[in-house]
Amino acid sequence: MVLGLLLFLFPYGSHAQCDNEFRIVTYDSIFTGTGNDVFDFVFPKFDASLGTLTAVEFQTVVTVSYGFNLENTDYSSTNNYRVRVSRMDEFYHPEFLYIPITVETNQMYGPYKLAPNDGLPGQGDDYVSEGPVYPYYQDTIIRRSFNTADFLGIGNVSMEYWTSTFSATMGGVNNIKTERANDTMHVTIRYVYCSESALPADITYFAARREGNNISLNWQVQNEEPGRIYVVEKSTDGRNFEPVNKMPSQLSGSGPSGYRTVYTPTGRDSGKLIFRIRQIQPGGSEKISDMRIVDIGGKTPESLKLFPNPAKDQISVLFNNTGRDNWTIEVFSISGKLIEKRKIQRKLLETIYFDSRYSKGMYVIKAVNTETGETATERFIIH
Repeated sequence: MVLGLLLFLFPYGSHAQCDNEFRIVTYDSIFTGTGNDVFDFVFPKFDASLGTLTAVEFQTVVTVSYGFNLENTDYSSTNNYRVRVSRMDEFYHPEFLYIPITVETNQMYGPYKLAPNDGLPGQGDDYVSEGPVYPYYQDTIIRRSFNTADFLGIGNVSMEYWTSTFSATMGGVNNIKTERANDTMHVTIRYVYCSESALPADITYFAARREGNNISLNWQVQNEEPGRIYVVEKSTDGRNFEPVNKMPSQLSGSGPSGYRTVYTPTGRDSGKLIFRIRQIQPGGSEKISDMRIVDIGGKTPESLKLFPNPAKDQISVLFNNTGRDNWTIEVFSISGKLIEKRKIQRKLLETIYFDSRYSKGMYVIKAVNTETGETATERFIIH
């Protein structure tokens, strides 16, 4: 789903230092589901010509309607049945947010005193029906990411919003519980940026591109002035810049002045590098150019992929196993309980068929390469 543009440019002064007013661009959308879903949402990347992107805010206003039926199957009464309802909301992208933004809450319901089982399903003193209850009711969750580099440029960002609603019964083990959930999420994405002055219009061209193992940076000035200093700056997150080169102005008569410098990435550089030019006038005033982004790669490929996800009856695990190594995989419930463990012998694909150990909800697969020690984890949902 494409998020719609809700509001464009207004002061926002609660963040870090900024010479001018903070401003924001906002996109929002509304999702409804059954408590355990994955939603795809798409929004435009940030236009770097507007200024310096300082943060990306993820907000969701959540309402969860939950209900359950609980029946004692023991032939003795139980005085302290309780049901803990857990809810997890997660923003995720394998590159932009490889560490997901996750929020979890728990609500306890009970205690319930249930009589011995009477042999009549769904009725009597051994049975309780609760709901709807609201673990969330128009509750606002806000999280912020300061790694802004991947949100800059042309095109769209496609992200995932995971929801998981699950419960655990305490106070007794002999029972039957059925549950139901519905939820509504109003998701908002905010680009918080500092509006900075661009270089004068006589700078007619600025480009950054890879040339072999180096990055070439070129710019032109139509009407150059003596005494200027051009500082080329680099960033990996779009917020914190460091100088990588400095050049004085060069006059070339009445024609345009052209500049070129080369940056060689270091071993610490990977992914997307962001460049800009800081122009320093003879009197000391400064102006900032638009930013240019160069992707130098270097990110580790995914070790495993899961499909289909969400799943219903089965899920397949695809390994990045060109070396035909051996793996072990473990499947955990979202509460950390080990569901099953398998050894994978030099395979590219393993299929897990869901049996009575599995129910609706979110799970985590942990895969370990037994020969290299490489570890990877992924989440999946059973509808």
